[in-house]
Amino acid sequence: MLCRYEIQSCFLLAFLSVTAFFISDAQSQVSPPTRLRYNVVSPDSVQISWKAPKGQFSGYKLLVTPSSGGKTNQLILQNTATKAIIQGLIPDQNYALQIIAFSEDKESKP
Repeated sequence: MLCRYEIQSCFLLAFLSVTAFFISDAQSQVSPPTRLRYNVVSPDSVQISWKAPKGQFSGYKLLVTPSSGGKTNQLILQNTATKAIIQGLIPDQNYALQIIAFSEDKESKP
């Protein structure tokens, strides 16, 4: 019976360890910004806005990439920002915009 008790105890400890890992991992995730909107300000600039995620995070990474390929420009924004104006765009060029919330070594999905 002692052997059976030890196995049950080990199983319970392993279960608690795995559960604690998943709970702490889920709590350390960063939620993504939502409701991304844009407004054309001029032929070479656009204003984007978003709703801030809930929870703690350090700031945002705003990634701007020409759809035809090329260099991705990254802007770092404070966690209080909910809008930004992107200037210097090439008229009639398509761009992919991504806004990512981050905190230390964690990032949200774009």
